[in-house]
This record gives sequence, C-alpha cells and structure tokens, in this order.
Amino acid sequence: MDKRILSIFCAALLLGLSGLPLRAQNVFAGRSSLSVQAGPSWYTGRFLGLTHAGADYRGDLRRGVAWSVDYWWRGARGDGHRVRVQPGLLYQGSTYSNSWQNGSDRLHLHYIAPQFGLFGGRDRWLWQASVGAGYQFFKNHSRVYGRDRRVSMNKLAANLSAGGEYAFAHHWAVALRLHWLLSTSDRYNVSYHDEHWNVEHPATGEGYFGQLSLQAGLAWRF
Repeated sequence: MDKRILSIFCAALLLGLSGLPLRAQNVFAGRSSLSVQAGPSWYTGRFLGLTHAGADYRGDLRRGVAWSVDYWWRGARGDGHRVRVQPGLLYQGSTYSNSWQNGSDRLHLHYIAPQFGLFGGRDRWLWQASVGAGYQFFKNHSRVYGRDRRVSMNKLAANLSAGGEYAFAHHWAVALRLHWLLSTSDRYNVSYHDEHWNVEHPATGEGYFGQLSLQAGLAWRF
C-alpha cells in the first residue's frame, strides 16, 4: 500500500471515530487489551550491508511501513481514574525497500519484547507511555547483478512508546501509537554467490540502528 494512502487512512479513521456519540466509559474496562496498528515508519541510525552507498539511495530507503500488535494485562477492574503500571508484550514488524540499476535492497525488521506501561485517562480517553527490552531480527533480502544476496543479524533491542486510545464502544477503541525501537550493530552475516562470511565492526555500519513509526489501529478490551 502506498505510504501516503496509509497515512491518510489512519488520519481519517481517527477523525471519523472521534465524532461518534458515547456515554462515559471506564478506560480500564476488561482485564486485558489487544491492539493492532499500522502506519508509516522511518529507519533510524546506520545502514549495514547495503548494495548501494549513495546518499540519495539511502535516504529513500529510510521510508517504509510498520505494523504492530500490543497486548496488555490490566488486572482487576478499577474506578478508571487512577494511573496504573501494567505489564504487556509487543511485536512490531517493518519493511523498507529501494532499487537501482544493478541491484536492490529489501529490509525486514521484526521485534518482540515484554514491556511495562504507565496508563491513565478518564471517560473515553486513555493515554500511555511504555518501555521494554527484547530482540530485533534484521534481514536484507537484496539482489546484486541478478544474484540473490542475504544480510542478517539478530540483536538485543529496546523500545520506547507513547500513545492514546479513544473508546467508541464498551470493548473497542481506536488507538494511536508512536514507537521507537533501538538496537546496536557490531557485526552481521552475509550470504552471496554460495559464499558465507561474517563482517565485524564495519566501518560504515558500527553504531545504532532502529525504527521510528507512527501507527493507528484498533484496541479490543476484554
């Protein structure tokens, strides 16, 4: 899906649902919540193992699409007006791609982690801020001069998130999240033309990398 169309759809969803009538709600309704979101994403930090080193090429490659699934354990129901710290889980995936005359890069990042969130709100509105630590899986399914080339690495990572929800039904809400995932890179694996090797402390790739995304979707409170 075109990234501009996805952004317009997310904005329209939020505006449309915000106009629905709704009686006062307990923002902590249900003992758990599960939300699914998607939206535009930006690759942050240094690139590793690309097929092209041009600045314009890298700049275009930074823009992609991300999607995520959040689960939160809300525990016992309360009065809906207290700030709470709650445990949860996060999965996020993202993809970025670009091509040039003799090759292409298709980056895929997948992240999974336990997390803790700070929640508060009133009536139909809920806000949250969360932090977690887990594992980020990086793969570049690239091609160079007509041959497949693979770059991969699996790294410890952390996430910082902030967002909110607006309830349009007792068990349903529209969700908006800002996710930032961060990891470090010291080595990666390359497979090309039936050869395999490890690259350690690359001069052009040492440092941090991650993804920043703004996502909208639906949350189910149960």
